[in-house]
Amino acid sequence: MTQFTFTLERQALLAHYEGLLHSIEDKQTESRMQHNPERNAEVSALTADALHFRDQHDITIAELNSWKKRNVHRASSIQHAVQLLSRSA
Repeated sequence: MTQFTFTLERQALLAHYEGLLHSIEDKQTESRMQHNPERNAEVSALTADALHFRDQHDITIAELNSWKKRNVHRASSIQHAVQLLSRSA
């Protein structure tokens, strides 16, 4: 398994890319719910932007998934610590 190094700059790039992906998902959902063809153009434009950003910064799916998994683990660790602290208070 490949190990990735996540500098603050790299984390910011990955977070931005993930935000683009979420925007695409949101626009796709809106398009389906509203039956609005104009949203399809927005989805296409956002998709093109996301692909360009991914290629420009050499982001791979493996790297993105590793970063997301690390953040989920970190978030659950922090949540657990907060629960322990609140019990002891």
